[in-house]
Amino acid sequence: MKINIFETFAGIGSQSKALNNLKKKYKDFDFEVAYLSEWYIEAIIAYSAIHNNQKSKKYLEYYNENINIIKDFLKTKNFSSNSKDPIKDILKFKEEKLRKIYASVKINNNLVDITTINGEKLKRKIDLLTYSFPCQDLSIAGKGLGMERNSNTRSGLLWHIERILSELNSFKNLPKYLLMENVTAIKNSKHIKNLEEFKIILKKMGYTSKDFILSASDFGLPQDRKRYFLISKLEDSNFDIFPKTKILIKKFKDYLKVDEMKVSNRNEIYIKSIKNKIKLEKLENPLSIKFKNLGVYPTFNQANIVTGIERKTISTITFSGENSRQRVLIKENNKFIVKQLGPRENVLLMGFDKSDFNKMKRADISNEKIRGLAGNSIAVNILEAIFEELFILK
Repeated sequence: MKINIFETFAGIGSQSKALNNLKKKYKDFDFEVAYLSEWYIEAIIAYSAIHNNQKSKKYLEYYNENINIIKDFLKTKNFSSNSKDPIKDILKFKEEKLRKIYASVKINNNLVDITTINGEKLKRKIDLLTYSFPCQDLSIAGKGLGMERNSNTRSGLLWHIERILSELNSFKNLPKYLLMENVTAIKNSKHIKNLEEFKIILKKMGYTSKDFILSASDFGLPQDRKRYFLISKLEDSNFDIFPKTKILIKKFKDYLKVDEMKVSNRNEIYIKSIKNKIKLEKLENPLSIKFKNLGVYPTFNQANIVTGIERKTISTITFSGENSRQRVLIKENNKFIVKQLGPRENVLLMGFDKSDFNKMKRADISNEKIRGLAGNSIAVNILEAIFEELFILK
């Protein structure tokens, strides 16, 4: 079978990565990205680097297009250079970057800004629509601005999915499947009313939905990253699903090769704090410490990696004031050492592979941008299990 997908809030394409893994695993399964929606420039370029051959004839045709045609096209779209705010003047970038943006948008049929997409113009059949809308206004680490309708918050972009679905519904072209992903805080008392309202709207359109809190550590990845998933199927009142979990065989230190990671330049400061906590709380196993209580706040999106490296997952530490860098406590030669998670490790922890990291580097995406893009993505292994249930094992 072959399915067409519409990836909204696409990021670096965790959904496409998961589907491509299934394509390699099952010879009778195939997929195509009918439409894409992503406005963050670094994500647009990274997505194309990972999922397209940037030396292909098609990509190079777009890249080598007349520069005036490129500029005229880009001026008609809303882009962001920080994933939050629109760029006032896209033409401020150098010609090479404009060419990369243009080629990456065109080759993926990227409709860019979700707020400008008209469902009635989406003529191609869509089997699966995915929407991992911004979590910042829901997250405990954020300001809690919420996702109220007409709130103009980033998380409030959810309601553009409702609008697009309503437009698709008007000419009976609704996708068969929908998949939402977001932080678990979406179920908090402050946001649950909006979530339930959205689910009722889906039900009225004919969808039956199932929701889950799923952790990456239950699907073969060594991080305890819990996320909310809402899976919906059209015109199937008996729809039921539960993604099959996967035993994590390798420990973190085997999975990511701790010996290749750099020792933190603040190692001694960390170790002193850790020793003080061990002494204060009379802990027997330092590797099982949850470091949020160290006068430390984990700010990076993968900061909920909190259990021991000798167990399923790992321990991370991020001292306040630091620029979201994560550290890992390990034991080498009977001595505790704090090592640093790099962008490659962040990418691998999300279920992407080394070649994906290398492709982003070759596309001139900076280490800090890669860290952020990884943190804002979805655990590929979870998506693969969901899609396998929907399209292969049903």
